[in-house]
Amino acid sequence: MPEPEGQELQDKLGAIWYVMDQYQRDVEQWHDQKRKLKEKKEYLEMNGTTSKVITSVVVLFALFYLLLGFFTRDFSSFFMIVLLSVFYLLMRKTHEKLAKASLIILALTVIQTAKIFVQGIMSGNLGAYLILALLIPLTVFAIRMGLRGNQSYIDKYNEHVRQYNEPYLQKMIQLQADGAKQDKALKELTNGWFPSAYLSPNVVLTFIDYMKKKRATTMKELANLYEMDKLYARQRQMTQEIIDSNRNINNQLRFSNMIGMCQIIQMDNIKDFVRRYW
Repeated sequence: MPEPEGQELQDKLGAIWYVMDQYQRDVEQWHDQKRKLKEKKEYLEMNGTTSKVITSVVVLFALFYLLLGFFTRDFSSFFMIVLLSVFYLLMRKTHEKLAKASLIILALTVIQTAKIFVQGIMSGNLGAYLILALLIPLTVFAIRMGLRGNQSYIDKYNEHVRQYNEPYLQKMIQLQADGAKQDKALKELTNGWFPSAYLSPNVVLTFIDYMKKKRATTMKELANLYEMDKLYARQRQMTQEIIDSNRNINNQLRFSNMIGMCQIIQMDNIKDFVRRYW
């Protein structure tokens, strides 16, 4: 297409800036919507069998130490119940590294439990076997209720998050669709005559300002004028940096001279003192 000039060029630049400004606003809105999204509850990747086995072991040991405390009147075993509860919660939450680290707790619990069983067998104490007999129905019940309640909580929370996120996700989809339209419109406006290197809202605004001030009338003149102004601004910045550097050097020299004068005065004072009293 022929390259626009004069008023036509200024009008097209205005249209380009409008499309780019609207696109930038939509991008900012998209990121704003994304920040408002809530995250769903994430859990460790465990299939049904693995989850039931881990839960069974944790509940089994916790109940064992609970009943053992009642039988032996040694309530220090409740500390193990607390540790097992922490382990179970960590295994169900998102902190996978903490969950793996807490496997040490389970290993220590297994060792401690095995020690109790061995001591019970060697001493002829049947209390450990009685505890296990009581644990079988309780463990099955606890596993079923715990898994069911836990999964129900997960599902309810995730459904709440899904409903909360729905309007934001729809808005993000709409903004993406608008962005695609704006990108297409921008390509149609700039196709064949506008250099992609200058496709920036600030640069386009600068071009419009040039045209309003009658400093240029064609795209080539706009580009050359922009490059000259940019070069001049860079030279002015470098000049200012040199001036600031020289000013700092002068200040440092002035300070050094002041220090030198103070040292000379101190030396003179010392000489006068020595002459007067020695």
